Amino acid sequence: MKPNPLNTLHPSAIGLLLLLFPSCEAEEETGVHLFVKDGKKTSVIESGWTQGDGYIEGDKHQQSSTLYATKELGGGDFRVSVQVSMPDDSSAGFIELGPTQLHFERGELWIEGRAVTNKTVFASARPHLKSDSLVTIRITGAEGELMLEVNEGYMGTLKQVVPVKGKIGIYPTRGLIRVRSFFAAGDLVDPR
Repeated sequence: MKPNPLNTLHPSAIGLLLLLFPSCEAEEETGVHLFVKDGKKTSVIESGWTQGDGYIEGDKHQQSSTLYATKELGGGDFRVSVQVSMPDDSSAGFIELGPTQLHFERGELWIEGRAVTNKTVFASARPHLKSDSLVTIRITGAEGELMLEVNEGYMGTLKQVVPVKGKIGIYPTRGLIRVRSFFAAGDLVDPR
């Protein structure tokens, strides 16, 4: 397993990352943007999502089930965190990070798109991606790399081929997905 790149960063870079990517509870002081908190939409543009008990639910069978953040990635350092569950075995979805997508379904997690060289599957995520269990997925972009964590466990780091710029969103691709929280920090800009 590759070592965590945060352990090898220059001390000033670690300080910057701690300032940019704190826990979401400190939103007002740190620039964390909450899009969904405790299952309630706070700052999103959505279509086809319904309110549940402690989550919002997207259904692939809806004509247009989209959920976009009201901020976009600006191309610099960032962190995106999503708490999601898949209520049945056929549930699947993806997190959009500009030109790149992080796909998740029961037992599988992979990333593909322009910001990475090749499609990469994260086999170590398999035990975390179970039907109806709450999963926290974090993607950190810093110093030209993308680092992925699932339930606070390190999954891997990939070199960014191009800066990650553009929309941040969540979509069901099969069945239902439920979102409990969705937030981002770092280089975020207003939509173009």
